[in-house]
Amino acid sequence: MKILLIFACLILPIAFVIGMHNLIAHFMIPRVMRSQASRSLYFISAFIGVPIHELSHAFFAVLFRHKIDKMCLFQRESSGRLGYVQHRWNTRSLYQVIGLFFIAIAPLFGAGLVIVLSRYSFNIPIEGFHYTTQNANLVDMVKVIYSNMTILTHSAMGQWHAFAWLIAMSLISFHCIPSRTDFNHALKGSFIVLAVISLLLVSFDVLNFQSASSIIFVVWSVSVTMLSLVFVSSLLWWGILLLFSSIPSR
Repeated sequence: MKILLIFACLILPIAFVIGMHNLIAHFMIPRVMRSQASRSLYFISAFIGVPIHELSHAFFAVLFRHKIDKMCLFQRESSGRLGYVQHRWNTRSLYQVIGLFFIAIAPLFGAGLVIVLSRYSFNIPIEGFHYTTQNANLVDMVKVIYSNMTILTHSAMGQWHAFAWLIAMSLISFHCIPSRTDFNHALKGSFIVLAVISLLLVSFDVLNFQSASSIIFVVWSVSVTMLSLVFVSSLLWWGILLLFSSIPSR
């Protein structure tokens, strides 16, 4: 069914961004930590993004009635671990097990909320975003994502405060990508979440709820556009850290 394909398109980009970021981090963190220049830049860049990352985890943990034992919003460790939220849950509670999925990907929601709120607060001119329709093909979807990224980039290049905003948001996005530990936790609740949502989507499709299907596609357009920006910023900052790691320590 097409609506299930839409749902897969919504989930797969999230898995791709998380997977690629953590794969790069696995090889890059040891190199970054060996150089004083790249290590310092890495810690400085995390000053805002990591607290947002951990607070997002904590908010969803409370929302799904998990018990928070310990929380650290920012730390400097040679392993590259910059913060954490330790929480417990009742394995017999379906609600709390489902919560594992949302707690794990919570930093993506946190980063998205900060981007949206700061965009309006600082009056960043990014009007003109496009959204794909349900009848769009893959080529049209890629064109829409590229168009939205171009609009945002051109807007940032036109005004200094917009450029500063884009840099800040890219750093926040970079440090709000869920870690490998987060991803492992997400797997514990993902199967139940996928089963429930898939059942709802099939019901929408059978009952011909076109409005629900359209809403899902708009969400897909927005989320994939934002994830594309997150992925590009991730590659950009890993590249910058790689350059700084080449600077010899005194």
